Amino acid sequence: MEKDRSSKIMAVVAMFIAVVGLSLGFAAFTRTLTIESTASVNPSDTTFSVKLSSKATEVDESTESITPAVVGSATGATEEISISNSATPTISGLGATFTKPNSSVTYTFYAVNDGEFDAYLKNINIANVASQETAVYCTADAETDATMVAEACKGIEMTITVDDDAIATATTELTSSKTGISEKKIVKPTETKSSHTIKVKLEYKENSKIADGKFSVKFGNVSLEYKSQDK
Repeated sequence: MEKDRSSKIMAVVAMFIAVVGLSLGFAAFTRTLTIESTASVNPSDTTFSVKLSSKATEVDESTESITPAVVGSATGATEEISISNSATPTISGLGATFTKPNSSVTYTFYAVNDGEFDAYLKNINIANVASQETAVYCTADAETDATMVAEACKGIEMTITVDDDAIATATTELTSSKTGISEKKIVKPTETKSSHTIKVKLEYKENSKIADGKFSVKFGNVSLEYKSQDK
C-alpha cells in the first residue's frame, strides 16, 4: 500500500514537472516568433508634390506668371501675379488699385496634388511687402493726398480662403495665419488630380475712411505649406 502511494505521488510530481517544462518550452518557442516591423515609407520630392496652378485638375507648365480667375469691382492688379513651386507653393505680386470703399477683387488659384500621397495643409503664411514692415502697403496716386491714403489704407484687408473656409487675413495692423489645418486634406490622385480651391480676396472695406483719389495697394507673398502626414 505504501509503495503504491509513493508511486502515485512520484507520477503526479513527474506530470507537474512535465507540464511546467512544456509551458516554459512553449513560452520560449512563442517568443522566437515575435516579429516587430521597422519598415517605413518616406516621401521624396518626386513622390510627394503639391503645386499651385490656375487650373483645378492640372499644373501650369510655366510659373513665371499666371492669369487667375478674377472677380470684383477694384480696378485691377498693380503688377503681374506669379506663382512659384520651387519649394513651398507661393503666390507673389498680389495687388489692386482702389478708389472707394466697398470694392474688392478676388483671385482664384488651385493647390493641386501632383504626387502619390495624401496631402495636408499645415500652414498659410503671409509675408510682409518687400522693404516694408507690414503685409499691406498703400501708395497714393500722383494727385491723391498721401495723408488721406494712410487713413484709407487701414480699411484694406486681404482674406485667404481654402475651399470657402476663411483661413488667414492681413491688414496694415494685423497679420493672422493658421497652423495645423488638418481638416484641409487633398487626397492622392487617382485618374484625375485632386486640388484645393484657394481664393485671395483684396478688399477696401465698407465704411472705411475715403481718400480723395486713386491709390494702389501691394500685399505680401502668400505661401502654403503641405505635408504628407496629419501631424
